[in-house]
Amino acid sequence: MKKKKIFCLIGQLGNGGTEKQLYLFLKYLDREQYNPTVIVSSSDKGKWGKYIEELSIPVISLCGMNQIFKLLKFRYLVFKYKPEVIFSWSFFTNAFYMFAGRSRFIGGLRGDLHVAKEKLHPFHRAKSLDNESFIVNSSLLKKELMQEGIKEDKINLIHNIYERNKNFSEKPYLEKWRNELRKKMEVSEDTILVASIARNTPEKDIPFFIDVFQKASERMPRLKAFLIGEGGTAFAEEIKRRGLSEKFILTGHYENASELLPAADIYFLSSKTEGMPNVILEALDAGCCVFSTDVGGVGDILSELGEELSSKVILKDRNIDSGTEKLIETAQNPALRKKIIEKSGECLKQFQPEKIMSGYYEVLKRIER
Repeated sequence: MKKKKIFCLIGQLGNGGTEKQLYLFLKYLDREQYNPTVIVSSSDKGKWGKYIEELSIPVISLCGMNQIFKLLKFRYLVFKYKPEVIFSWSFFTNAFYMFAGRSRFIGGLRGDLHVAKEKLHPFHRAKSLDNESFIVNSSLLKKELMQEGIKEDKINLIHNIYERNKNFSEKPYLEKWRNELRKKMEVSEDTILVASIARNTPEKDIPFFIDVFQKASERMPRLKAFLIGEGGTAFAEEIKRRGLSEKFILTGHYENASELLPAADIYFLSSKTEGMPNVILEALDAGCCVFSTDVGGVGDILSELGEELSSKVILKDRNIDSGTEKLIETAQNPALRKKIIEKSGECLKQFQPEKIMSGYYEVLKRIER
């Protein structure tokens, strides 16, 4: 049987969540039926590019060219390889559809639409919304596209793939690892450790985490913060200025950040915007109770908890005082945290590779008709 050629078009192959999702899509793609090639528009520096090449999938870079030459090179590649389907994995590469020839083109949206639009000039923005169909990874993003006038039947909701940590599925291992981490960090058993993994970007809003945590810890001294990644160290001086140094553990850059999550009792996502936050899945997998702003796909992930439970740990606004109250309520309620942890497996089932890939195959079959 002749394999169908697919182009996966992405803006960059850095170290982000979209790149990881592309890698997982390619990892689980049926290579007996499909022959994929990755086209990178802007930057090919990062670990996921290397991982994709290790799957024996070619990566073609358009980096270093001006925009006109990029588009011409892309058009040449389409003419040369004649892919049946082109998947765009970055919002700004959706506009490449104008040079897709007869190939079927599927646009992508994997992060907040308003943020994505702000980065583009009006013509580019309009063309990035002018695709024959789209794939989004959360209900919120689907709603945002519909508000732009895009018909619902053109939008395919396919959640992120999540590979569970095999070690974390074994409760004895997880408990042992938790104890070892907390001992190494000199965190007592009665301390409530509130963690976050974040880059230092405005979207991650680490100041909101610090503000809420500070007010909560003033009323509940057992709380301690655990900021993983360079986002935390970027605010080290501010934390010191507030007299909170003893209340914060800052790791700086850590290659496998999710490996540290079992030490935490609560994972606090303070982001202003998200697509489908993989870190919430990682936190649930690591045995953390999650506590989050109402962004991106958080509601989709926690839907299996039911409205009563999820409403207790999702912040509907960005008010520091209400965030403080909810964090304290979560920290003071071990029964609530236990319930959420017990239901985490049901939440994670929605994102199993086989389930998510079936959604991609359904889209592929539909457009091949």
